[in-house]
Amino acid sequence: MKHIHKFLSIALVAGLIPLFSGCRLLKGEDPLLVRAEQSIRFAYVVTDSFLKFEYDNRSELPQLKPIADRIRTNAPIILKNALEATKAYKRTKARGDADVLVQHLSVVEAMTRRTQDLTAKSALP
Repeated sequence: MKHIHKFLSIALVAGLIPLFSGCRLLKGEDPLLVRAEQSIRFAYVVTDSFLKFEYDNRSELPQLKPIADRIRTNAPIILKNALEATKAYKRTKARGDADVLVQHLSVVEAMTRRTQDLTAKSALP
């Protein structure tokens, strides 16, 4: 596999980002907004890395293409919805907007976990 070691390194570092980022909030920061921004950023990195890995290794791992195609279709919609919910909550700070944002973040975080699982399983010999 062409870039498996580089990919695994990137995936490992990307997996560690949430462990070391945002451990302490600055005074006045909204924990929900911080979580939203981190989760969306992390989801983008994880999905982008997986899609690049799939593309670079398509001939060796053709079984990943249908999965990658679903991610290519669904991830932009999921991330766009989460970004819009983040903007709405930022504007209003209303409880209803917070609830909507939490719902979207749960979808983003589930997508990220599934993509990380796929990455790990795909990278195994």
